[in-house]
Amino acid sequence: MIMTEETQAKLNQYIQALRALHRSAEQAIHTNTVRGTGRMTVKGYNGLHQRISALFPDDFYITDSLTLEIDDEMSEEDMVNQVAYAANQLLIYLQGMTHESRKSNEWADDVQDLKNLGAQLRDQILNLSKNTIRRALSNIDIDIDLDDTGSGSNFHEKNLSGQDLTGADLRKARFQDCTMRNTNLTDANLKQARFRDVDLRAAVLINANLSGATFHDVLAENADLSRSNLSGGKLNDVNLHSAILHGANLSGVRMHDVILSHSDLTEVNGSGINTRDCQFESAVMPHANLSGGHLAEANFAGADLTGAILSGANFSEANFEQAILRGANLSGANLRHANLSGADLTDAVLTGANLNDANLTGTLLEGATLTGANLNGAHLEEAYIERATLNAAIMPDGQPYTRNMDMAHYAITQVPPTPPTPPMPPVPPVPPAPGITEHKKKRVEIHIEDDDDHSEII
Repeated sequence: MIMTEETQAKLNQYIQALRALHRSAEQAIHTNTVRGTGRMTVKGYNGLHQRISALFPDDFYITDSLTLEIDDEMSEEDMVNQVAYAANQLLIYLQGMTHESRKSNEWADDVQDLKNLGAQLRDQILNLSKNTIRRALSNIDIDIDLDDTGSGSNFHEKNLSGQDLTGADLRKARFQDCTMRNTNLTDANLKQARFRDVDLRAAVLINANLSGATFHDVLAENADLSRSNLSGGKLNDVNLHSAILHGANLSGVRMHDVILSHSDLTEVNGSGINTRDCQFESAVMPHANLSGGHLAEANFAGADLTGAILSGANFSEANFEQAILRGANLSGANLRHANLSGADLTDAVLTGANLNDANLTGTLLEGATLTGANLNGAHLEEAYIERATLNAAIMPDGQPYTRNMDMAHYAITQVPPTPPTPPMPPVPPVPPAPGITEHKKKRVEIHIEDDDDHSEII
């Protein structure tokens, strides 16, 4: 997309204002100071949204999808939360547009030169004396193919935004410095593909084969990777904030510095996953399978892991503050020094789990199974353990659990604390209209007979 200088200037101004609004909304939420600011925050967003919509009146995602839905009964906290989410999505989208515009402006002249070269070549061929050549080539547009798709292809500084590449064979393809915002790669074969410095924001990769693929310095906020296969892949410095990976295969994936906050990881298969410095804050992860994974120091604060399979995983020093783990299977898991304060572990299974020095302050453990668990050094202040099974467990003072043990000694509570609120799932991106593929050329074999009755193939 190529913008005029005037449009680009206005857009930059609106992005600055939108960034300031988003920052103030996030600050109000984190500092719990939203009272009295709800209507003002909504008014500020609506004003900016109206001006931005006027710049891009034909962009459905901007004009319709990012419109606030405010009613009279909505609390101020809900208003500010909605503005923060919408402003963040709009920022991501607009920044991608400016990135795409810069790329288009930089390469527009070079692309036109290539097209002119192709036109000159066509004219020279048509001017040859052989009538057979004229007949063969008169209805064919000879042009430079800028959409060099296919197994093992290299894509360098290509703009593939909004392209429909459904079912494309891109095995071992290399994408570097490419813009692929809102590209549709549904059912594409990207096995062992490489992505470096690529913009995949709002891209659609539903059911894509990304097994063994590598991602480095990739922006993929709000991308849809539902049911995709990323098994055995490597992700380094990847932003998947608000992405959708519902039912995706992440088994054996290695992640370093990956952001999955507010993402949808429902029923994901992440068995044997290996992470370092990764963020799952407020992620939606019911029934996810992370068994046997290495997730030490990962941040799951506020995440929903209801019914998740986490057995045998290493969560040492991980943060589960205010997380929801109702009915989760944590048997044999390593939770040494983990922060589970305020978390909901109702009916969770922690048989043989290592909770040494874990923070369980204010944690809901109603009906939880802690048979053989190691709670030595753990903090149980204000924890609620009604109906919990503690047979053969080691208690915080190092003593084995007995039925007649005075549980008041551990400062547990008789009143269940308020359970944490589950996070909202992200909104999936709108895929581009089917069939939008630029620069696709008709590939043909033309048999030409010369004066000596010899055949040639062009």
